[in-house]
Amino acid sequence: MKKILLLAGVASVVAMSANAANFTPYVGVDYNYSLVHHDASMNNWMSGHANSGSLILGTSFGQYASVEAFYQLSKKEHKADKRSQIQAYGADVLGHLPLGCMGEWELLGSAGTGWYDAKYNKDNDSGWGYRLGAGVQYNFANNWAARAMYRHVWVDKSVLDCMNEFSLGVRYYF
Repeated sequence: MKKILLLAGVASVVAMSANAANFTPYVGVDYNYSLVHHDASMNNWMSGHANSGSLILGTSFGQYASVEAFYQLSKKEHKADKRSQIQAYGADVLGHLPLGCMGEWELLGSAGTGWYDAKYNKDNDSGWGYRLGAGVQYNFANNWAARAMYRHVWVDKSVLDCMNEFSLGVRYYF
């Protein structure tokens, strides 16, 4: 009897571990529109917004959590004869809340950090940014999803203070 209970216990631990290892890698692209708050001394250098694109590599763990790594690069903004550009890379942890019977819609919450680099003409200012966000995802096909997110980013540097970022993108799940 003890051996049967021991085997049943081992089998249930292995089954739970196999279920916990249910992960799905994915890739994605996003278009981002950022409202940039910067030091007032930079008004002649940087505009108050940025258009950028992001490449995303992620892994979902079951249906409730995922981790993403991102690389983001804005287009060069021109203000008078001055140029500015923002690039960033980092990682986010996301929580997913499936809605409805089929789970096609999901509410998203995210938290993460990234390295932000603001370039203006020949100078630059780099530092860590901390990101919190919320959004919605629609799983419109077997391996495809569309996503809309809002993120607030606090940047720990003198030029960039914070950003409000709105993004639209797609994901492909392998």
